[in-house]
Amino acid sequence: SVGVTCIYLLIGKSPQDLDYNLSTGEMLWQHKVQISEHLGIVLKKMLEGSVRHRYQSATEVLKALELEPYLDSLAKSMNAQRNAASSSSSGSAYTPSIAQTASAIRARRAKSLEGLDEQTVIINSQALTPTERKHKAPRKLDTISLLAAYANGRRNFTLHDLSLLDLQRANLQSANFSSSKLVRTNLQKANLFKSNFSKASLKQANLKEASLSQADLNHADLEEADLRGADLTYADLNDANLRGANLCGANLTGAKLTEEQLALAKINRMTVRPSGKQGLL
Repeated sequence: SVGVTCIYLLIGKSPQDLDYNLSTGEMLWQHKVQISEHLGIVLKKMLEGSVRHRYQSATEVLKALELEPYLDSLAKSMNAQRNAASSSSSGSAYTPSIAQTASAIRARRAKSLEGLDEQTVIINSQALTPTERKHKAPRKLDTISLLAAYANGRRNFTLHDLSLLDLQRANLQSANFSSSKLVRTNLQKANLFKSNFSKASLKQANLKEASLSQADLNHADLEEADLRGADLTYADLNDANLRGANLCGANLTGAKLTEEQLALAKINRMTVRPSGKQGLL
């Protein structure tokens, strides 16, 4: 019911007025809203037809939305608004808006990330045994937190889980994503000039028309990544996994990779090869 309420608030229409999939009974709402892919996944699970496939508690939903650390702030904001409503006749109460609360949450999250630099990550990693290091869970960040941290001057995001984030057109040049997970992340038309993706997982990532000039993609996993029209001039793709990667129309002038790697990818006559020549051969 909370999921249905969210859809109503997002679209402004009653669920009864929406179309449904005749085969599955699924409500067809995704094409009517513009939200992050992460929120879309959470809402989709909340609206699953089978109860056992949905979240089993409000706590699970909060964890999925990564809101748990901010419950106190949200609760205080809601209480303040109720108090203000009850004393509105006096005009003396101050009520922080939802936007102000959200801004405070973003600022707090960004501030907490400022102290995490690459040296800290290396020291912590060295303190682990090989088994612990192998199973150590990567730090998770959402789109807002990542962009806020970058805007505040942070450039290191090694060993992070950034999968499924919507970073379309984001300016992340010279950022360090070494050994991070960016599976199915949307980086279409993003500025990734001189960014470091060495040993990162970019499986099925959307990198269409992204600027990856001089980027370090050494040992990166780009299996089935969409790199159509991407600028990969002078990028380091040594030992990168390009199996099924779509390089149609991509510019690979001066890029470091072998013909064997290129043979695993999809290319067309518009692909500019490392030699600077355009075409299949």
